[in-house]
Amino acid sequence: MACSVSCDLVTESSPIDESHRYSALSSPHLFGQVISTRQLPIGPAAVLSTPPSVLSGRTTSQTRKRLCPFVALVDDEDPWTGRTAMDHSGAPDTLHPAHCGAAWGGPPDVPEVGCRSTLFQHDARLVTANESADRCHPTVIAAPPVVESCPVPLTPVPHPVPRVVSRRALSPLESSVVHESVRTALLLFPGCELRDPLLQKRMLSLAEEAFAAADEVYGMEDAEAWGESFTIPASAVSEDCSDYVAAGCCLRTLAAERQRLSGARRLSSFRAPLVEILSPDNPETTKLQQLADEGMRVFVDPLFAPNSSLGVQPPLRLKYLATKSAVNRLLYTNFHQKGLAIVLPRSLVESGQDKERFHVSPLSWAPKTGTPKGRPIGDCSDGGKGALPLNSTHAKLACDAAWGTIKHPTIADISNMVDHFLHQSSLEYPGERVVLWKMDLKGAYTLLSFCAEDVPLMGSELTDGLIMFFLCGIFGWTGTPACFQVVTRAIAHELITRLRGKVKVYVDDIFGVTRQCDLDYDLGVTTTVCETMLGPDAVEVTKTEVGPRLGVIGYEIDLELRLVAVAHKNVLKALHGFLSTNVDAPTTVKALQRLASWASRYGEICRYMRPYVGALYAAYTGRKTMGTFPIPAAARISILLFRVLLSLTSVLERQFTRALGSFQPTSPQWIVEFDASLSGVGILWFRREPGVSNEILLGGCSLDITSLGFGVDSSLQNTAEFIAGALGVRGLSAFGASHCSVELRGDSISALTWAKKSKVRSATASNAAVYFALQNMALDIQIAMVTHLSSEENWRADMLSRGSCLADLGNRDSR
Repeated sequence: MACSVSCDLVTESSPIDESHRYSALSSPHLFGQVISTRQLPIGPAAVLSTPPSVLSGRTTSQTRKRLCPFVALVDDEDPWTGRTAMDHSGAPDTLHPAHCGAAWGGPPDVPEVGCRSTLFQHDARLVTANESADRCHPTVIAAPPVVESCPVPLTPVPHPVPRVVSRRALSPLESSVVHESVRTALLLFPGCELRDPLLQKRMLSLAEEAFAAADEVYGMEDAEAWGESFTIPASAVSEDCSDYVAAGCCLRTLAAERQRLSGARRLSSFRAPLVEILSPDNPETTKLQQLADEGMRVFVDPLFAPNSSLGVQPPLRLKYLATKSAVNRLLYTNFHQKGLAIVLPRSLVESGQDKERFHVSPLSWAPKTGTPKGRPIGDCSDGGKGALPLNSTHAKLACDAAWGTIKHPTIADISNMVDHFLHQSSLEYPGERVVLWKMDLKGAYTLLSFCAEDVPLMGSELTDGLIMFFLCGIFGWTGTPACFQVVTRAIAHELITRLRGKVKVYVDDIFGVTRQCDLDYDLGVTTTVCETMLGPDAVEVTKTEVGPRLGVIGYEIDLELRLVAVAHKNVLKALHGFLSTNVDAPTTVKALQRLASWASRYGEICRYMRPYVGALYAAYTGRKTMGTFPIPAAARISILLFRVLLSLTSVLERQFTRALGSFQPTSPQWIVEFDASLSGVGILWFRREPGVSNEILLGGCSLDITSLGFGVDSSLQNTAEFIAGALGVRGLSAFGASHCSVELRGDSISALTWAKKSKVRSATASNAAVYFALQNMALDIQIAMVTHLSSEENWRADMLSRGSCLADLGNRDSR
């Protein structure tokens, strides 16, 4: 099935002013002699490197029976001519490059560009068997002493902590799955083996490590064994009972006294006023002082009533009962022994002043990787049958109104900070070594106290008829994150104005970048700020890390390789999740939600992943939470591909992760302006001159896409527009564009959005999205900017999409 291509390339160019970019269209001397205006008797595959039926998401009669990959081998001398090679190997039910393209709309075989260059030709670096040893592991350092406002340099004591690799032999079934993934990787990315002759061995080793890490997840029996039949000591209960009686059997009075006793070590009114500590312009001073003076108020729904007043007693959860020794031991050690909780018999509380004012939320337990004890969970969203819980929409909105909405820094924010600092440092201090560092606040939410008046609402029932009332912040209550954001913002403000390097704060994690010579100073100032504000034990000194490569919010930033990768432990966890999913067996909504969450998160780092995420979400959308169902074909292929891509993000980082500077907004050198009708595509190419706003018109293209069979179906308009953008980027190779960023301009917001995110909402356009992502990776092209044009502004590309040529545009401009 042939399509008609008319391509005009400009032979002579002159700068075009930004405000009159198209004025040169009316200048005959600009175009000179048109060197390429022709009708090519080739299918769209020669231009798109994939069959038209695949790109459009439709199957023609010629491809319905057997879909095969089309690989364009583009000649150096004439990028717009090509020959199409067909690969008939493999069966539709196996994961062969042909069938990835068939199911998804883009052949995973990456089109060769220029002189048979492969995907991995740029930025070559052979990866050896010792690649894992090349990782720059963080160094744990001893905490610096508290420094005054002008701290003296401190000398950290390095303690190398190499990553301990744990592996185990795979079972026959596991080995079969892993070996299939290795074969798939070599089929999809044949250049990988040239990069790393030991690729297969390294992928197998990674899989063994992933399964070994998964084996370290302990269960409830392990937790109960760890708890060693622990019970809350009778002496501790007796002491709390005595103090409770002395306080007139009033929980509020006892809570206020306990908070007074611990106030000198925490954020409280018993320490120096914050106005004497914080900068005068710190916008969080008032809210932080309110938290210090009053504590966190527990906002509740207007219809809320404590379940004690209703005679409602939530039953003890089965998970809690199965792990009671571990949960009780953890709560006693982490809260009660530190003076952050009160334990009383329920019968005593029911006879006191708060007998109708206390509220109990159930406890549960969750596993924690690498330790049998797990972690206790308080469920404030369960008030018991017939009673409203503490957590509610009203409570969330009230907390946001009181303390401010939560806005966390993203990996893009952190990466941009690091990249900008590296650039500035290289200009101002060439040759100076730059390092990353991070510091944790100890106990996080427990650093804040509840308002003493509200402590009766923060109860959780234990075994033996006991209730623990928490005096400090806990996980599980909807208001704790919003309250703690006040602390986060206050610390961030102080550090931004005081440090010599740069810093971001994510809840209780502080992440910074600085010059090596300023490291001691920045660590000392950070420690001083945190401890002066929150107390002498506010910093978790054992978790302070320094190095050229550090983990942050689930990712890793590497200064030496200038890249952002998925944190190794997260790769292992996600890889095990995909490898252990039986694609031929029924699954659940929860299982697919977990896979889709990983895919979406890590697709930000590996751009190959993005087009395949939608199928995982679509697989469970609209299904009931309970029950099982077969995994749809598209989702099965996504799972098989993610097994490969997750492995490659670890074993071939440079090719399958993201460059550190790629998050920075840039002013792209190359510009593609496009439009489409249901029967044709129009494209204009520009090059922006460095340092100025002038743009040079390079040429244009008119493409007949009637072979795609869109007809008059207007619902396919956005898909046609997206294909136009993909063609436009592909055409840049004619001008030698690669390893660069590109700006797309068009009048379809949907197409521009899909292009920017490399993923689509339309099932029809999903095939083109896969092709688009793979093509961009092959050319190493980043869509750095998209600009929406009105239909009036985009009339030139519109004319081309309806069969006009550049001369027609020039004639209209001249009028």
